[in-house]
Amino acid sequence: MPSRSRPRSRSYRRRRGGGSPRRVLLAAAAVVLLASAVGGYLYLQREDADLGICPSQPGPLTFALGARANMPSPELPAALSSLVSSAAEAEQPLVVYRVDGDPSPAVQERFSTTTKAAGPLAEEIKTFTADVLAAMGEIRSVQAEADPLKALRLAARATPAGGTVVLFDSGLQTTAPLDFRGEGMLEADPTEVVASLVAKQAIPELAGRRVILMGLGDVAAPQDQLDPAMRNTVLEIWRAIARAGGAPCVDTLTDPPHANTALTGVRPVSLVKIPKPPLPPVGCGEQRLSNGGDVGFLPGTAELRDPPAARRFLKSYADRFRAVTGEPYIELLGTTARWNTKEEQQRTGKDRAEVVKKILIEYGVPAASITTEGVGSYSKYYRPDKGPEGPLDPAPAAFNRSIIARIVCP
Repeated sequence: MPSRSRPRSRSYRRRRGGGSPRRVLLAAAAVVLLASAVGGYLYLQREDADLGICPSQPGPLTFALGARANMPSPELPAALSSLVSSAAEAEQPLVVYRVDGDPSPAVQERFSTTTKAAGPLAEEIKTFTADVLAAMGEIRSVQAEADPLKALRLAARATPAGGTVVLFDSGLQTTAPLDFRGEGMLEADPTEVVASLVAKQAIPELAGRRVILMGLGDVAAPQDQLDPAMRNTVLEIWRAIARAGGAPCVDTLTDPPHANTALTGVRPVSLVKIPKPPLPPVGCGEQRLSNGGDVGFLPGTAELRDPPAARRFLKSYADRFRAVTGEPYIELLGTTARWNTKEEQQRTGKDRAEVVKKILIEYGVPAASITTEGVGSYSKYYRPDKGPEGPLDPAPAAFNRSIIARIVCP
């Protein structure tokens, strides 16, 4: 008979049989070894292959699992269990940390056996894997809010070099030092996020450990859905954190669309406010064109990040402007984070405003009806972002990068 060491845990309960949606959710983690075999349902995206070769075996295996509010409970194929099975075959330890406001270990297991015959051994591993996944499926948050960064740090500490760390969470942290509730955080620069965390000594130590990211940006009601750009920002932030921690390779598991069914029986988590796409004003007024939105620019440049998206928005803006009666005009102010000199900030802001002006002219707005100015971080729109003395606070720094478009009616 196999023996399994099971350190005591507040939430661990062995349970056989059945197949709740939450139980099979954790089985999805195993898809990292079988991703190519599921016919487009799930796929694995390899990042940073130049930093090292991912091991073919998971080694010691640790999860940081977001069994918490505002996350969906997707029904994924329970057969995707090869990651846990591989750890069992190698008799490697398996630990699961729950992601909540104060992460803690929830499951600790290790398979061992004296069985030598291939058939009985395979059955023991199969039973062990099912039991572990069932136990993981019973995990629920016990503290309010969400701190996946701490859970990842704890998981990394519990995983020796050569092991695998899996972060399975939406990534929308609601506690310091990575609070996504801050306005601008969903458009933050990942490099600035990492610099801020480095200054606070909050980067997990991941050197020599494979990292697998799952479920990032995946949310459920009452949390509003993220648009593709926001989901990508969340994903890039966590990739950057893993890379900064020294992970030799970072894998991303992407799943198919799912029902927006929230996990129940969990502690509350604050909502992250999702910025609404700007709509061209009806009549006169001003609005902020976020650098993380349609009219956004590549870092430090006046080059549009997504020219087709910017043109679509600015065409509708020009159409609305031409419908205003009287003699209106447009003021474009380019704002920036407080970095580099005042003159450089103003020059960058001015250059970006000129790019917007040029497109508006192409869509029929008279050049004489548009004024441009680069104000950098020196205007009433500036929010303190800790620049230039230290690492920028990523949320207000992102908010500060914008074009203020104002239709003025004399």
